[in-house]
Amino acid sequence: MKRIFILFSLGFLLAAAFFTGCGKPQIRVSSWPDSEGTLIAQMMVIMLNENGFNAIDMLSANTTQGVHNALQEGSIDIYPEYTPFYVEEDIGNPNSKIVWLKPAPANSKWAIVVSKNLSESANIKNLSDFTAYVNSNKGRIKLICSSDFITDKYALPLFEQAYGFTLSSDQLVIVPSNNHVYMGQQVASADNEINATMAYTTDGYLDAYDLVLLQDDKSSQPDFHPAPLVRKEVYDKYGVQLNRILTPLFYSLNDQVLRNLNAQIGLTGKQATVEVARKFLVENGYFRYSERQTVQKAMDEMMKTKGLKSVTPHPGATSDMSAFPSTQEALFSQNQNWPYMTWRTTRGTYSCDSSGMVTQESTGW
Repeated sequence: MKRIFILFSLGFLLAAAFFTGCGKPQIRVSSWPDSEGTLIAQMMVIMLNENGFNAIDMLSANTTQGVHNALQEGSIDIYPEYTPFYVEEDIGNPNSKIVWLKPAPANSKWAIVVSKNLSESANIKNLSDFTAYVNSNKGRIKLICSSDFITDKYALPLFEQAYGFTLSSDQLVIVPSNNHVYMGQQVASADNEINATMAYTTDGYLDAYDLVLLQDDKSSQPDFHPAPLVRKEVYDKYGVQLNRILTPLFYSLNDQVLRNLNAQIGLTGKQATVEVARKFLVENGYFRYSERQTVQKAMDEMMKTKGLKSVTPHPGATSDMSAFPSTQEALFSQNQNWPYMTWRTTRGTYSCDSSGMVTQESTGW
């Protein structure tokens, strides 16, 4: 009888949740209007929905600048951004309405790509080679790109200033879409004069179309690490949950992972992006969340960053990451913008040996 009552109660709650938006806190997710931004944001939507939120999909609904403005104005609640943008504005401003969570290790920089034929025939391997070619063969470069690539201070303007070349308006083919694969196809096509395009260093389609990513041999580009940006009002309410849900996900996004995922998206649209995102999350166990795995990854990252071969053992169980494994080498610190762990107290308790091997003493569930 008790079991029947429990099942009846559960069924009632599920039905009630269905008609009230699942009774979950609502969070509006957006992204840059490009395939990689949409992919990462789609992962966020899925993860948030799987972990107690009602995530509203507002992906690719804005321009690059517009999506940050929308976050400030409260039209959206969270989106993935890249670290050069707005870091000083958001983190250095005590009145900022935006909070940055920990960034991914992936470094998705702007780049210029040329056809393999052009690279080989003109010996263009890097941006210095490209500059020499542009300056001695004016008019022979036809580059396809989005308007962002032309206006973004970290993109074409930075390349032109750092290397000393200028592409005239008739050398640029501007398209409204930010679909890098489409642009790559135009470079590979023999039906037009386009022989160069914008790209990210994490784009995954280049080999398929025999395209050559030109090295930034003067290291003009800053680092572009994707990270979740959250409206402060939302972070103040749900910061602990958001950190625990999204930090392990972003930790797993390195250059090769993004290249592989970007290569799978292709031109088949948003639905394919959803499928690629969900497949990655399922195959990598994100629907079977492991706090211990997150603590171990943070420990490994700390030891690697600090060059430690051993740490002070922590034989007793603790949930305080500001004293784990020791107060000198802790996984959490208020003084770091992006500490190794972005929450101070874990749900479970942990110990570790001198090699940094973490043991979960209790789960807290």
